[in-house]
Amino acid sequence: MDDRESAYQFHQQAAEAASNGNWPVAAALWTRALELCPEDPAFLANRALALLEAGRLEESIQDYTFYIEKQPDSVKAYQNRGIGLARSDRFKEAIEDFNQALALDPENLTILAQRAQAFSLDHEVTLALGDYSALLSHEPDNPHFLMQRGYCLFLLARNNDAVADYSRLIDVQPDNFLAFNRRGAALELLGRVEEARRDYDTSIQLNQSYADAFVNRGKLMASLGKGEAALADFGHAIQLDPGNPIAYHNRGVTLMEAGRYLEALDDFTASLELQPDFMWAVRKRAEVFSLLGRHQEEQQDRFKADQLANDWKQVER
Repeated sequence: MDDRESAYQFHQQAAEAASNGNWPVAAALWTRALELCPEDPAFLANRALALLEAGRLEESIQDYTFYIEKQPDSVKAYQNRGIGLARSDRFKEAIEDFNQALALDPENLTILAQRAQAFSLDHEVTLALGDYSALLSHEPDNPHFLMQRGYCLFLLARNNDAVADYSRLIDVQPDNFLAFNRRGAALELLGRVEEARRDYDTSIQLNQSYADAFVNRGKLMASLGKGEAALADFGHAIQLDPGNPIAYHNRGVTLMEAGRYLEALDDFTASLELQPDFMWAVRKRAEVFSLLGRHQEEQQDRFKADQLANDWKQVER
């Protein structure tokens, strides 16, 4: 049996392993095939995919890079390398690959959706909005695209448009608790408080384990001067998700406003243990230290908060 025949046997075994979802074994078998036939582009592309699915992202990216050198018009290679780059948090490079793939296949909605997600993760909200709008022109009732475009609109303070997208999504999926929670947040910013409260209530009714809806309703209750109701909601959120720094922070603010400074201090500290760079929790803890007469700790927190604010300004530039 010559090298080519042996390589093809490894290829068949790898394909069977891949079909069973055993990607590490598939990658190893395609490596054996490549050792015998190193110039075979199909073996290289298949190993790249197996490595991608096995989570060996850097190796997969390298394989796709070699493959693209041999096959520069491969849509799938640019697409999959883009996926690997995105999973590695290298969003700008991923976007470049998705751009190249779309240049080769402009009607490919799957790649367009992947680029939209990469734009979102790279905080390019306006560009993500454009992609999701293009996707919705093809699939106007797609729940995922409606959810994502609604969130882009919310981030851009286009809250009426966000409400419209979430409402459309709720028409398509009346039991979508995330959509009710997000529409509630947009309605609250529009001053439509009772509607927002109803949406938070509905979100909680649909999923009583969803901590974020309790946090949002708690914030709304606090803004209405209903401190005890707010504290109950924040407490419930913390029970559901003890790793939620936002819930601790907001309960701390409510406790502080009620004059319960030591309890507030505990909550701000808990929030910062979970997220040490949470600037607003640092600022609020500094205020509590001031109210408690602990001025050295107050100054330390104010200094830290100023540092964090400067870091944010540097990022924004």
